[in-house]
Amino acid sequence: MIRCVLIGKSSSGKSSLLKLVEQNGITTIGEVAREVLTKYPNYSRQHQQVKMLNLQYEREELLKRTNTRFISDRGLHDYYVFSQDVGLEIPLYRESLQYRYDLVFKLPNRPFRPDGIRIETDDKQAQDLQDRIERLYMETGHTLIEVPNLDLIGKYKFILPFLERTK
Repeated sequence: MIRCVLIGKSSSGKSSLLKLVEQNGITTIGEVAREVLTKYPNYSRQHQQVKMLNLQYEREELLKRTNTRFISDRGLHDYYVFSQDVGLEIPLYRESLQYRYDLVFKLPNRPFRPDGIRIETDDKQAQDLQDRIERLYMETGHTLIEVPNLDLIGKYKFILPFLERTK
């Protein structure tokens, strides 16, 4: 089983790339943040973040138990940083972050596009969060694989050989 994650600043194209990967037969975990923020818009940010962390963890663990290779739109590290941003510190998750993923693909930055759902409100905030997320991945033993600034198909063709080598 191989565990992969796509990371990148909001609006970097993670969800679009993930859809293409899924269309080509690889199991994916979609963006739980958008799901939670859409389903629970009236919950406090803290409550939303706890839901995001739990949902991401549950989905990854289910695939791990069934020995299923997957690639995720964001990972636990991302949601851990987002949780810190709203004042939550969850030690249980910090321990589970060490060497959690086999491959971490970092997408190139694109201009931030506010959509009324995202937690970030501007490009500066989005970049700050992304910088902290990247640091956490590296602090927990992960190597970031920089995806070149290509079109969607080019990005897919770049990550595919990594995924094929790890079947």
